[in-house]
Amino acid sequence: MALGADPVLLFGAILSGAVFGDNLAPVSDTTIVSAVTQDSDIGGVVASRFKYAFVAAAGAIVAYLIAGSVMAGTPIQGASNLLSDQANVLGLLHVLSMLTVVFLAIRGRHIIEAISWGLFVAVAFNILAGLAPVREMLVFYAPDNPVSQSLSVLPFVVIPDDPGLVGSVGGSIYTGAAGFFPLIVLVLLIVAGSQVMIRGGGFEAVQVFLLDRVATSVRRGELTMVLGTAMVNAMITINTAAEIAIAPYIARIGKRFNINGYRRANILDATRRRWATSSRGPVACSWATHSCASCPKPSSGSPRRWWSRPSRSGRSSSTAGCCSASSSSPRSLATGSNTPLTARARR
Repeated sequence: MALGADPVLLFGAILSGAVFGDNLAPVSDTTIVSAVTQDSDIGGVVASRFKYAFVAAAGAIVAYLIAGSVMAGTPIQGASNLLSDQANVLGLLHVLSMLTVVFLAIRGRHIIEAISWGLFVAVAFNILAGLAPVREMLVFYAPDNPVSQSLSVLPFVVIPDDPGLVGSVGGSIYTGAAGFFPLIVLVLLIVAGSQVMIRGGGFEAVQVFLLDRVATSVRRGELTMVLGTAMVNAMITINTAAEIAIAPYIARIGKRFNINGYRRANILDATRRRWATSSRGPVACSWATHSCASCPKPSSGSPRRWWSRPSRSGRSSSTAGCCSASSSSPRSLATGSNTPLTARARR
């Protein structure tokens, strides 16, 4: 942004790159789920996606180059020195740790083994190249006693000055692992709920209805896969959990019409990614925040909320976007109350 890039266009480019990489990543959780649940190998599923992903990427690159040249702003003075002053070229070593995971996954190694080797290589690069000390990756905060003092020579044992930290664990490795626990619990609950449906006959009843009344041809079967995945993802909103919930239906319909496992996995993952990306709250929040950054301040009184726009009387009114004076502002930005969109999206 400091170099003159349009913020909204830049956000779109980052999001596009993330979706592109996630679609072709053999270590992506959704790629793994879509492949395994459709009885397909991960490497084959990823290889089958290249022709689709690169066609989309080629069009996106051309569009971003054109839009970027048209929408470019004025760079901040001295911004060209920011990258050279703050970047560390040794950080590119971590590309090798990611390639290690991808290489082992494509070669057929178990995904846990591939990720473990990737973590090992990343930790080694951090230490050997001085990119990050051990304490930034994993640290144990111990109480101040003779035993802890004897162990404090270890790089991951720290006696903190703040008593509130005693007994806690920190570091990027711990944070990354802890971040998965809510998803693990949710997936277990979804699997448990699915078993209740299976044992109670509800699962079979839904499948029979879909196969007898809806999915009566190959094309209608694939359409059922797309609509079913989109519906489940809209209800659950967590990508991996949604795929696990709908995957048995996709497999049953696909096997009935002899649809290849790679194609079933691609339909499952592409539909999930398309729906999740377009419906995420951060997309609307980032657009709204940028659009309202230049909103005029009120002539008197306290500063306006960014989700309000001035009415003709000069007072603030809660409407669908503070920078739009039109009554046809996007309803996706309307709050209907004095609650910021970011807070609503977070809830």
